[in-house]
Amino acid sequence: MRGSLKCLNTFASTCIEGWIQQVFKVGLNNAAKHFYKRCNDTKGRDEFLSHVKCLLPKEKMEPFHICADKDLVMMEKLKDVELNDRVPASCCIFHFFQDCMRRNNKAICGEETSNYWDQIIDEYVNYLLLSIFDKI
Repeated sequence: MRGSLKCLNTFASTCIEGWIQQVFKVGLNNAAKHFYKRCNDTKGRDEFLSHVKCLLPKEKMEPFHICADKDLVMMEKLKDVELNDRVPASCCIFHFFQDCMRRNNKAICGEETSNYWDQIIDEYVNYLLLSIFDKI
């Protein structure tokens, strides 16, 4: 997980520019805090490991990469959306991303694991939104 987070941070630093890079890095930082919190708790770590097993080998992650790529493209297009419409557009983008992740999780790992990752995504987005609004 640490390696993946480092890889994503490198990706954000070298492949993304502007405000979307800042949002991505804030989100990545919050995701790291969230996962480290889970990993430092025995029950949380065991639960995480039980649900992540179905995603091995790592080639099974490709559908999730496609979800993330589509999310980044849509987030980048937010700059072209009128200012008053950006929050509703952001919500639509998030729901599209979450639905993409949910469908792939359900197909690859089953309903229980899909529900687990759905909860993770919800918690992560809550952390992200709180971080963004704290800075405003």
